[in-house]
This record gives sequence, structure tokens and C-alpha cells, in this order.
Amino acid sequence: MRKQLAFITAAASLAVLACLSATAAQAAVSSSHPSASFHFKDASVTDKTKPTVIYSTKNLPAKSVIYLQRQFGTAHVWENVEKLKAAAGTVTAPADEMGKYEYRVRVTQGSKVVVTSTTHPLYSYGSVVLNAFCNESEAGYCGSPQTVQIGQTIFTYSVESYEPNSYPNYTDVLELNSTSCNSITVRFATNDTTSGDFAYEEVIQARSDAQYGKVGVDAIGTFHASLDGGPFYLEDSETVGDSIFMNGSASCYTPSGLP
Repeated sequence: MRKQLAFITAAASLAVLACLSATAAQAAVSSSHPSASFHFKDASVTDKTKPTVIYSTKNLPAKSVIYLQRQFGTAHVWENVEKLKAAAGTVTAPADEMGKYEYRVRVTQGSKVVVTSTTHPLYSYGSVVLNAFCNESEAGYCGSPQTVQIGQTIFTYSVESYEPNSYPNYTDVLELNSTSCNSITVRFATNDTTSGDFAYEEVIQARSDAQYGKVGVDAIGTFHASLDGGPFYLEDSETVGDSIFMNGSASCYTPSGLP
């Protein structure tokens, strides 16, 4: 009985050792496989700004060539944009116009693909004028630029909100269900001259706190709000209730402001 038990114990030990050896062998093979990875130092940049790419490759065969690639066109064709000279490092890629672009690192050896990294998007943001959102406007007027006198200043506006709700109630001006913009800046004013009158702006979002702006009579205010990409409302209000005039722009990666 003791001999049989010893035999079973020895066999079990050998099985465990064999399993551990196989696992170690698999890990060794896996760790020796070619690999490539990268990320952007900042995945959101201003358009025409060269993005910084940090990349790494390992276990590449001799005579491997490393490329940074970007997707082009509606056919989503991958093209080389930069030849990477070292196995790992930091490079500056060519600048892109406004848009969202997919990038990857690909390693080749002659005509053979050695390894391809995971793709990552780059968002290139440009300025979009406020009246580009006219088709989404709830304001009284949204269109080509007009002028109005504010105090001693001729103010050019592209959006006018007719008799908005009296503060603290607000009227919708612009309303988007989603956006490619990460911020919006609005210059606004009222031509009412009643002493103590104020015009107000606010941005309301589902995933972020409300943001507010305020300006008095005979003055032009500037209101800047960060956008989180989800639904947002630009709203206004006034103490007396005359028109509020606005111009401005948003920082977006599409010309329409929509993703």
C-alpha cells in the first residue's frame, strides 16, 4: 500500500512539474514574439500641429523596418507617414488638418508583415464659427453676420436671441445631441440700456456641471465653456428681456461640430 501511495505521489509530482515546464516554455515563446506598441503624448491637438508619438518594439527579426502609418480616404487605406529608425523612441509625426485620424505602427521584413500594433485615434481640432450650428439653433436669428451698436462699439453678431426668458429662467439658443467640439467661446451683449440690466449665458451638459457667463449693459462679455462630447445646450437669459446678440466659435474636429 505504501509503495502504491509513493508511486501515485511521484507521478503527481512529475505531472505538476511537466505542467509548470510547459507553462514556462509557453511564456518564454510568448515573450520572444515580435511586438509593437505606441501612444500619442497628446491625442487631441490643434489642427496643423505636429503630434508627438512615443513607440516601442521588441524581438524584431534582422532587417526589420518600422513605419508609423495613418489611414487615408473613404476607403480607409493605410499609408506610411514616417519611417522609425530606432527600435523605440519618440518622434514627431506630420501635422494633420481638422479631423479624426487612425494611426498604427507596422513592422515589415521585405514583403512580409512582422507585426502590427493596435490602432489609436488622433483628434485634430480647428475653429468652427458659431453660425455653423444654425441648423441646430433655437434662437430667433442665426445666419450671416449682422451688426448692432453696443454702447460706443459696433458689434458683429451671427446669432440673436429675441426676448429671452427673464433671469433666472433660460431660453435655448443652440442644442446638439452630441458634438465633436471640446470647447465653445461666445461673445455676447444686449443693446438694452436699462441701468442694472444683465445678460446671461450658460452651457448645460448631461455629464458635466453647468457653466455660466454674465455681462452688463453697454458691454460685450466673453463666455468660455468646456464640452464633454455629449448632449449640450447653450442657453441665455436677461434681466429685462430685450435681445441678446452673440458671435463666437467652437474648437471641433469636424466642420459641422457633429461627430
